[in-house]
Amino acid sequence: MGTALNGFEIKFSCDSFDAYVAELPGPEELRALRQREQGEWFFYWRDGLLYGIPELASPLRRYGTKKTLDLANHHHLSLLASRINDRLPTKFPQYEALRTRPFEFLGKRDELVMTAASKLKSAHPLLGRFKIRPRFELDARLYELRDGDTRVGPVRFHFDEMGNYRLAVGATEQRNWPSRPLCGPA
Repeated sequence: MGTALNGFEIKFSCDSFDAYVAELPGPEELRALRQREQGEWFFYWRDGLLYGIPELASPLRRYGTKKTLDLANHHHLSLLASRINDRLPTKFPQYEALRTRPFEFLGKRDELVMTAASKLKSAHPLLGRFKIRPRFELDARLYELRDGDTRVGPVRFHFDEMGNYRLAVGATEQRNWPSRPLCGPA
């Protein structure tokens, strides 16, 4: 199976962003914290540190110390990839999420059974009762096209009618991702 290039690189509108950083030895408390602060904070944990990005200009509670994080740092790009994954379902409201992490949805344009049946000379009448739509997954990931050149881009998985998937990664198209939710409050 080959790899198809059908993604895009996310170009951030800033070279750094502000986040709140606090020590948190383990991620055990993270789920409860996310539930309690849903709609006010986005949280990410890595290597004993809790990173928080406020979703409101003035959240009720503060967590940690405000720091400016550089996008040249691999760990900070991981934080933004996680933030993108968190926001994907809200950026594509026209698609009903089958799952939110990774964001999985049904395609709307193609219906596979009717497309195939239309090419048959004598299709069985029962074929009209079956519908199969392709499923897609969007999942922001870090990737390197060259050593040391780490980038963030959505990785797209396309599932065929048998449940097999094709992986699409790369930067064949560049788009400006909405930067405000990633570089500051939503």
